[in-house]
Amino acid sequence: MKTETYAAIYTYLTNKYPDLEGKDFHREAEASLELLQALCGRIFEYDTYTETHTVFAGRVFLAAKPVDEVLSAKVDGVDVDFKVNKPLGILYVDAPDGAEVEVTYRGGYQTLPSSIIIALADLTFFFMQLDPHIKEGRLGELTFAFTELPISVQQVVSAYKMLGV
Repeated sequence: MKTETYAAIYTYLTNKYPDLEGKDFHREAEASLELLQALCGRIFEYDTYTETHTVFAGRVFLAAKPVDEVLSAKVDGVDVDFKVNKPLGILYVDAPDGAEVEVTYRGGYQTLPSSIIIALADLTFFFMQLDPHIKEGRLGELTFAFTELPISVQQVVSAYKMLGV
């Protein structure tokens, strides 16, 4: 998790719950980001990514959206022609179906929308409220119904979830 993302979560939570001032909840924040991204089928934080995808119907779906810039697209180490739908993160490639395309690109939000920050903060707080004996070392193994998640998380998933995920 990027420092500015954690700082935004920390600021939101300590403003809402002043007794959290000085507490460290990196682990819960990391788990929140991982879960929210998994629920939405996308990566939110801006960075440079290299991914390998199988071409289907002349396209591949990139994980970090929106896409800022595609640096390269290669099949078997050879550059291929492509077009990109930046908001949706869809790469249209000149390659046969089933081909493996390695794509290097910059994508994600340079500044996370406030709705995502609020959802991450609420989910972090949700994780912090769990019994420490349950969550110790096992945040990734927790199971709960989607409707048990904070409403802000449910709303972000509805707004940002990629179709087909």
